[in-house]
Amino acid sequence: RKIVPSTYADWLMMRVGPMDALLIEPDAPEVQPQPPSADVVDVRRRVSSLPTSQDGPEPAFVLGSNNFAVAGSRTRDGRAILANDPHLAITAPSIWYRLELNWPGYSMVGLALPGVPGVVIGTNGHVAWGMTNTTGDFRDKVIVEVDPEDPTRYRVPGGWEAFDVKPVEIPVRGEKPVTIDSRWTRWGPVLETNRDGQPIVIMSVPNQPGGVNFSLHEMADARTVDDAIKVARNWYGPSQNVLVADADGRIGWVMSGWLPNRRGHDGREPISLADGRRGWDGPLPEEHRPMLVDPENGILYTANNRTVPLDMASRIGHGFANPARAYRIEQLLEPMQEVTETDLLDVQLDELAQSALPYIDLYVEGLQALDSDSQPGPERDRMLEILQAWDGQSTEENVALPALAQFRTSLLNQARRQLVDAILFENPDLRRHAAQARGAIREQAILAGFRLRPSHLLPGGEAGWDDLLRSAAGRTLAADGAAKTLQPWGEVNRANFQHPLAMASPMMGTGFDLPSTPQSGYRGAVRVSHPQFGASARLVVSPNHLEDGILQTPGGQSGDPFSEHYTDLHQAWLDGTPTPLMPGDAVRTITLSPAK
Repeated sequence: RKIVPSTYADWLMMRVGPMDALLIEPDAPEVQPQPPSADVVDVRRRVSSLPTSQDGPEPAFVLGSNNFAVAGSRTRDGRAILANDPHLAITAPSIWYRLELNWPGYSMVGLALPGVPGVVIGTNGHVAWGMTNTTGDFRDKVIVEVDPEDPTRYRVPGGWEAFDVKPVEIPVRGEKPVTIDSRWTRWGPVLETNRDGQPIVIMSVPNQPGGVNFSLHEMADARTVDDAIKVARNWYGPSQNVLVADADGRIGWVMSGWLPNRRGHDGREPISLADGRRGWDGPLPEEHRPMLVDPENGILYTANNRTVPLDMASRIGHGFANPARAYRIEQLLEPMQEVTETDLLDVQLDELAQSALPYIDLYVEGLQALDSDSQPGPERDRMLEILQAWDGQSTEENVALPALAQFRTSLLNQARRQLVDAILFENPDLRRHAAQARGAIREQAILAGFRLRPSHLLPGGEAGWDDLLRSAAGRTLAADGAAKTLQPWGEVNRANFQHPLAMASPMMGTGFDLPSTPQSGYRGAVRVSHPQFGASARLVVSPNHLEDGILQTPGGQSGDPFSEHYTDLHQAWLDGTPTPLMPGDAVRTITLSPAK
């Protein structure tokens, strides 16, 4: 917003896309903003400040999860079924611990985090619950205005206030401790300074009074969807999309957590709170908390995407994940009738590379634009054949996705440069913001740009959009990447389950790691997979039909690398083979007894 006109910034950071899959429908249709006119921005006669031959890192990816549910109206016997596959770092041993807890009047089964009490996702036999990150914005940067006459004070509504300076002693091995002064404000501690030298406070939810509690444990007492929704509304932990299903065939969704009630700003840029017109007025009032119970169509789904209209989303944040997974889940669920647990497992294992599909035609266009001077040769023709025959599935054996993924990364990086660098070239004082500005440009804006191809937004004019496609396609075929692009996707996407000891010390080797295997799936498919992260578990359950429940986790139940149970669940997770939720016969028992 410091670099370009406001209408251009709004377009580059657009929040509406063709694959949006909302749970709460807006009052009026949401449409993508139009690019600014040439009267506002026209860079056709300018030059870019950076060469386009260099590719940056892979575009940022929002880690998250899938959860979805069908009501009894969608099943043969009226049962509601819930599915949840959390996407986290894949490690050895698994990040989750499978457990069943029984005590008088209660029984719970599902997944826990080692060392954390309670069932995080699972069922108590009356209700089942699953979660995905809301990917909202729950911290803001506050610019502190220091008194130029007295640096020990900062501006607050109505005047000045002294910093609360707290000395902190830092032990130093072999030397005397070092004491530093930590400055605190009424909004929190000063943690950094901005590029203008102003102190910055990070105002975050966990630091608010009552911002964190353990009320999720009350899910043990829930007997209906309404009970479970009430528990989720009162649970102040990391904000989650909580989906619930009950034994009566009902389903519901609510956004949990302490949601900040922003006043006078939307959290997208650092602000000063000194004038009192902006800030947080405690948590969002409960009547504004997003939720939906008993949807008419009998389905619910979230995948870290925006779930609510823009006016509601402005209170929650603006960093939602690419909606492709949620869009695909909705497509799969909508026609389903007489749904079973294995049907929902099949949805979790769906391998269509939904988020990559818009780039197929762009890559084909870029390849076809390579002229004889660039000597495209047989590699270009072979890649065209591969792309045009590909069905979009992220299977292990396909050789289209490695090339398409490289093309997407190259195209997005180049486009982000071109869309702002020509303006930065004429404003040297603003060049320090270049990386942040590029990173703020949304993928859906770039795809909209290629649909509309506004000539006045690129230094090359109308041909600039074609040049971007040609350049990205040419680099994907370059000698240094050609060998990788024709590898099977499963090899490029090979799983890497490292043990913490191996990560800490290479001398440990890979002896404690889980097997490194080729894997299907894609970061933009429902079956999320990546060498370092993916579906850390797959749960499918109807709360009063536990015998039909499914639970898959990588690795095994034991954390002992020398145990036969260290890897005995791994192959079923890798293959997607249905495995029971409920434990079988005990093979080892540990009894904890009070000390005498």
